[in-house]
Amino acid sequence: MAPAVDGQNSLKTVPCVPKEKKVTNLHFFFHGIIGGKNPTAVVVARANVTTTDNSSPAPSSSIVVDSAPLTIGPEPTSEVIGNVQGLENPVTEKERELAVIGGRGKFRMAKGFAVLKTYFLINTSVIVEYNVTVIHHRNSEALNVSSIEIELNKSLVSTR
Repeated sequence: MAPAVDGQNSLKTVPCVPKEKKVTNLHFFFHGIIGGKNPTAVVVARANVTTTDNSSPAPSSSIVVDSAPLTIGPEPTSEVIGNVQGLENPVTEKERELAVIGGRGKFRMAKGFAVLKTYFLINTSVIVEYNVTVIHHRNSEALNVSSIEIELNKSLVSTR
C-alpha cells in the first residue's frame, strides 16, 4: 500500500496498482559525419598517446560530441524522425549492444536494449542501423523516437 494525500491534507493508504507494461520495437538509422565541411560530431578530447598513427578522425581514445539526424531509412534523404545529442566513445566493432536506461514523456522509466549495426562507413561518414526494444508502461499514447534516451556512450566505428 502506498500513502496518498486526500483533500484534507492528511495521508490515506491506497492500494498500489502496477501499470500494464508494453514492449515497443523501434527501427531507425543514425547519420554521422566527423570532420569535413558539415560535421555532425566534433572530437572534444583525445588521449595523449605516443603513436604516430593519427589517420582516424576519431580514434578509440577520443571523446566525441554529436548532434546527428535519425531517419526512417539509410538514405540521407530519408525522413528525419529525431536527433541524437550526446557523447560518443568510438570503438571498432561492426555490431554492438547498448542499454536503454530511461526516457522522458511517453517513455518515462523505460528500459530495454538497442542493437547497433554499422550500415555504411567511408572516410568520415557513418550510417548506423538501430534496432531498439523498449519496455514501458502501456498508458503511453503514440510513441516517437525523439522521446527515448539510449545510453549515449554509444559506439561509432573508427575508420582505422
